[in-house]
Amino acid sequence: MGLSSRSKTLSFRAVGELGLSIRQAWDVAADNLVALAQDGQGVRFDLRNASLSTDIDTYALEVKVPGSPITAWLAHPRTFSILHHHLESRLGKNLHYLAPASATLIAIPAGAAEIPQLLSWARSQSDVNAQQGLVDKLINYHLGFPAPYRPNIWARAA
Repeated sequence: MGLSSRSKTLSFRAVGELGLSIRQAWDVAADNLVALAQDGQGVRFDLRNASLSTDIDTYALEVKVPGSPITAWLAHPRTFSILHHHLESRLGKNLHYLAPASATLIAIPAGAAEIPQLLSWARSQSDVNAQQGLVDKLINYHLGFPAPYRPNIWARAA
């Protein structure tokens, strides 16, 4: 996670010069993400079937949000919680996510048979977008934060 202002990454010193703690700046960044995604009726998420991007027959959804890369929403528990709970209402509980690029987030229903195909697709996207350093592995929502998918841990938690 990094903090930026006007497309420039903020150093620890720059955040201090703004009179903010790192936590305050992080919370302001989350507030800004939510504000950028407002459409007059609430937060707007653009959803479409992931098969349109992946060419894989799936019920998974590709998610975009106005004003920022969708993966920015994974960097704060407030924004990831808003996103995750909305997607749970569409796809059910225990979702998995793939984020092979900053502008790409795929939400996958639990138990989807096409997960191996989607992982292969994500790896191919990560190769193309390697400079972004995002993951080509499944992640899950855990207490507001992205967590690596570990089948044995999630089975015990259910």
